[in-house]
Amino acid sequence: MTRVSAQTVGGGGPGIDFQAVIDYGLSASMKSILIVRIGAMGDIIHALPGVAALRRRFPDARITWIVEPKWAGLLAGGGLVDRILEFRRHEPGTWFETRAQLRRERYDAAFDFQGSIKSALVARAAAPARTIGLRI
Repeated sequence: MTRVSAQTVGGGGPGIDFQAVIDYGLSASMKSILIVRIGAMGDIIHALPGVAALRRRFPDARITWIVEPKWAGLLAGGGLVDRILEFRRHEPGTWFETRAQLRRERYDAAFDFQGSIKSALVARAAAPARTIGLRI
């Protein structure tokens, strides 16, 4: 079990006693993590502290974030993710290639920060060993 203070996750300030407990029975040896938060700028920004906590908990893991192309720039160069995979949901002809890219990685876990049918389908397409979030 890892305890992460709000200050290390990007929130809270002096005088705030906030502790987030991250324990989903995940193996400390996870090597590949998929983040599913596909669209909406504000929602992506709100997912960043959770991803930062995952980066701290699994510093050696390769973290991939699947996102719509227009939001990829929000994630580039930030150091939280190792790979950004663009999901072109309005271009059905690209879906099979995206699925193939997801399956090549063999993710230990997919974290669905979106919780929609769309994001659950994307997480499922990756065939991770475990999905945290909405599962279908």
